[in-house]
Amino acid sequence: RGLRFLLVLDDVWDKGLWHVIKRVLPNNGTGSRVLVTTRNIIVAESVVDVRSDVHQLQPMTFEDSYNLFCIKAFAKDGVCPDDLKEIAKDIVRKCSGLPLAIVAAGSMMSRKEKTHTKWRCVMENIQKDLNNGDMGVQQALLLSYKDLPHPLKPCFLLLSVIPYDSEISRKKLVRLWIAEGFVQEKNNETLETTAEKYLMELINRSMIEVAVASSSGRVKACRVHNLLHDLAISLSENGNFSVICHDRCASTSARRISLQTSDVSFHKEHKKRLRSVFMFSSSAPAVLKSKIVAKSFELVRILDLEDGKVLKLPKEIGGLLHLRYLGLRETKVKKLPRTLQNLCYLQTLDIRKTEIKIIAF
Repeated sequence: RGLRFLLVLDDVWDKGLWHVIKRVLPNNGTGSRVLVTTRNIIVAESVVDVRSDVHQLQPMTFEDSYNLFCIKAFAKDGVCPDDLKEIAKDIVRKCSGLPLAIVAAGSMMSRKEKTHTKWRCVMENIQKDLNNGDMGVQQALLLSYKDLPHPLKPCFLLLSVIPYDSEISRKKLVRLWIAEGFVQEKNNETLETTAEKYLMELINRSMIEVAVASSSGRVKACRVHNLLHDLAISLSENGNFSVICHDRCASTSARRISLQTSDVSFHKEHKKRLRSVFMFSSSAPAVLKSKIVAKSFELVRILDLEDGKVLKLPKEIGGLLHLRYLGLRETKVKKLPRTLQNLCYLQTLDIRKTEIKIIAF
């Protein structure tokens, strides 16, 4: 109150949000401003009154698009060699002035050999995938996914299980990849070292964003752009890699399930194929029952209950002989069942921010 402010509400989807917020904003004539960004025109129009205006962002100009592409594709100096300019301009034209598509395409080409033959080959492959002559953002992101080295593809897809607009710590993500078996030993490196390299590769390819970094620049937490998150979910569900449950889960043969509801049922297919279970919101207490754990989770490698309203673990947890990752961080669990001593393959037991006291079994 009494001060001039700028309030930015980014990526808004709820058209009622503005009506709630404006009730508490001081109207003191100081020239304050509110900026709302959204991909939904209905939400934008819900904010309009006599003192506001809707500005629809236009695609980038070709010149700006080309400059942005070169910065990503030629990171050393941002200058495109003369023999690649025509191919580079063809790629930029197909991105239709969409910044995320340009960044994805530039990041992809930055890893290609800087020769006319190699780039022409990539361009021909792009044209095979795009029949309508217009790359668009989703097609550009799909091409970037297809261009990932094989070991990185499941690592990217696993990000589909986290809720929208969520961050995930570097350490947790690396440990999940290892528990899934996505990371293979090579060159006498530890699995953690190899997994960290996978993460940096995905960041450098603009498939993952850095959410939090240390003062030295080391990544501490990551997130995924909403459009890339949508892509990961779509690819995961189509390939039975994972499924997201916002309401009662239908019968599914997906190997991984992300429970984002408390109303969940399990089916026979789960027992045969389920490998990872991620629980969010209030789903954990309803699902973490002896019968479900014993019969549906017997082949599970990952059981992530972080921040779930869990008070107690059933003793049947000790029967999950394939379990490699058990996440209990910020749960209400105070005691571990003694049957955990049977988990001979367990790699990670995360009990940070709990009241659990370590005891020797």
